[in-house]
Amino acid sequence: MTLRLKTGLFAAIMIALVLSLASTAMCRKDGYNYITVDEVKSRLDAGDVKNGSMVLTTSQTEKEYKTGYIKAAFPTFSRPLKTDEDFAKLIPFLNKIKDTNEDIICICPRGKSGAVRPYDYFKKNGIAESRLFIMEGGQEAFNKAYPEYVTYPEK
Repeated sequence: MTLRLKTGLFAAIMIALVLSLASTAMCRKDGYNYITVDEVKSRLDAGDVKNGSMVLTTSQTEKEYKTGYIKAAFPTFSRPLKTDEDFAKLIPFLNKIKDTNEDIICICPRGKSGAVRPYDYFKKNGIAESRLFIMEGGQEAFNKAYPEYVTYPEK
């Protein structure tokens, strides 16, 4: 392999790495706790839902939910979370978690505002921020990484 080819290959790898890190950083919002889809899967495998150390909630709309969801996730169908009616859909889940010590994983389609808004709501309503997490990449990333863990009601 020539030096020119090695240099070009190295440059291509570095560009791909920078773009990959930049896209991950764009999904994250400062001031929030995040958890990767790999970490969620590991915690599911470890039985964290069954043993009461983790609970998942999804804000997916009913239409989004039908395209795939994690079976253990509590659906709120609260997106877009802009009106009082939308936020009222989070109350049953808030009541479920407020007297527990479980980590709360907020899931939305892509790990953005549909997870940030429930996170903020739960924090505002007395849930310790140390218990709150947003799943990076949301349900779409989980579907791609672990389709065998996803329930697809439309299929």
